[in-house]
Amino acid sequence: MQELKILFDVPDHQVSVSAFVASARAAETAIATLNDELFDGIFDVQLVVAAPQQGSLRQVLKVIVKLGKIGVVVSGTTWAGFWSVVQVLETEIAMGVVEELTGDTPAEIARRIARDYKTKREEAANEKAAKELEQEAIEQLCREVEGILTGTTSGALAASRDVLNRLPMSDEATFKLSDAQSDMFEQCIEDKTISGVTFENSKYEPIPRNQFPERAIRPAKLKDKDEDEKSWRVRNEEIVVTSPNLDEDDQPRKWKGRTGSNKAILFNVEDREFWRKVHSLEVTFAEDDRMGVQLATRLVNGRPRGNTVLRVISFNGVSMGKPLDDNALTATLGRIETDSEEGDYGGSLFS
Repeated sequence: MQELKILFDVPDHQVSVSAFVASARAAETAIATLNDELFDGIFDVQLVVAAPQQGSLRQVLKVIVKLGKIGVVVSGTTWAGFWSVVQVLETEIAMGVVEELTGDTPAEIARRIARDYKTKREEAANEKAAKELEQEAIEQLCREVEGILTGTTSGALAASRDVLNRLPMSDEATFKLSDAQSDMFEQCIEDKTISGVTFENSKYEPIPRNQFPERAIRPAKLKDKDEDEKSWRVRNEEIVVTSPNLDEDDQPRKWKGRTGSNKAILFNVEDREFWRKVHSLEVTFAEDDRMGVQLATRLVNGRPRGNTVLRVISFNGVSMGKPLDDNALTATLGRIETDSEEGDYGGSLFS
């Protein structure tokens, strides 16, 4: 487990109950929000209060992470969950959030875990040893995620509102983090003995009392989901497939690849003719296969929220089909935003 430490700068080693409780609840909300936003809530995250350190007024919260939704017993599903988390850590949304809030690079963590497992797996004497290695890798991943969630939670509560607003997250996640920060700093303002707050797990400097008000401002309320402005951006793209998902019935688990500009991308494939060729073994996958595709990126209030391959145009240079025309796109997707250039979309290519 990782410790999330909040130091209150007070003269008499005491702080109001309301400020103490508000900071713990703010941390709890931030961790839950980041778990949902970065990892689709796959982890069971517990935040517990540790015994305070003698002679100080540190709030010590311990973060405990397990693979929650799919259990901690090693199984095919659990192992698939392990690799899905490793994939997420390599996407730009994870890198954008984690690097901004902590300064760390999650992709390096993911690659190290995968590399360590593969090396040990090659040396495994039998299947039992391999299963033990899988469990060890899952536990290692959970420890790494504890550190990521602890660091990003500390950073989210410490960061200025400008930083929170530019994170590549959903509007709902940004609202929840800002609202949790407001809850905490409102109570810190009420307790006039608190002259500063330090998040000891974060890269941010101690926050003096004169900076409390900007963090206590309530974020604007979100529009109802039905009022969200939704559209699609469609373009042709070449993707190098690094991890296909060949189970058509398990499309919540996304394909993984890289665009022409070497950006990680997660996507689904909805081309029925291409799936027919996959099932009939007319199309088989090896390493670093290249797919020319018609790619639709879903936009909500202007922000990318997922990628869908509408048509596979080519596979390793072999023609597969033709892209949908404008009339078919409008009938299928509704509102379309067009790009002036072909190729890699300049925004996020992940969900």
